[in-house]
Amino acid sequence: MVKYNLFSTLSKYSLLVMFLLLSSFAFATHYRAGEILYEQITERRYKITVLTYTDPTSAADPSTTDVEISYGDNKKERINRTGRVFLSAKVVQNSYVTTHEYAISGTYIISIRDQNRVNGILNINLGNTEYIAFYVESVIRINSSLGPNRSPILTKPPIDNGCVQQVYYHNPSAYDPDGDSLTFELIPPKEDVGSEVPNYDTPQASNNYFKIDFNTGQLKWDAAIYVGIYNIAILIKEFRNNQFVGSV
Repeated sequence: MVKYNLFSTLSKYSLLVMFLLLSSFAFATHYRAGEILYEQITERRYKITVLTYTDPTSAADPSTTDVEISYGDNKKERINRTGRVFLSAKVVQNSYVTTHEYAISGTYIISIRDQNRVNGILNINLGNTEYIAFYVESVIRINSSLGPNRSPILTKPPIDNGCVQQVYYHNPSAYDPDGDSLTFELIPPKEDVGSEVPNYDTPQASNNYFKIDFNTGQLKWDAAIYVGIYNIAILIKEFRNNQFVGSV
């Protein structure tokens, strides 16, 4: 699952994406978007990379020096930040890299959950999002018959801008380094394992069109009505010989 933070501005537009439609919200908290990537090193050992996108002007942003990761096998660990890149004055990318070895084969949910999202996300809880936890997950399937596996790679950061009353397009530009087939679908963002955020609504569109192409990942929004911040989540699944092997 990729969380996107979608913004749209009067002149422009939360694997969540966050869309920015320029606004005057005072952000009390800091999480905008994020994703978890994985790479199989040995049969049951994985390199895991967590990417989060936060508001560096928030008083809460210094807490991003580490995050707690759940490996899905009843084990958790706090990992330190390994990189920090400013994408703009209001968006910084934080990276966290670790490795983990699973005791047995199986299917596992790798996840992070932290406090909190930026406030004022219009399509979650009527904009009251300051105290709603930020959560993203990926799924790995360990089976020796499947062969080694790496997650899909997203080449476009999950932060974007758009214009009200203009058709908006976004594509995470994902590819699979192993040549696996990918599918894309919109799902409600989550605040914990198996728990969706409260009062989620698909972003409103003047022509009632907000959809993603199942095969290409091309998102079309026709068209944004209100200036503000929006979150969506895109679930990217990978298949090998028609078998599910993982998701972001």
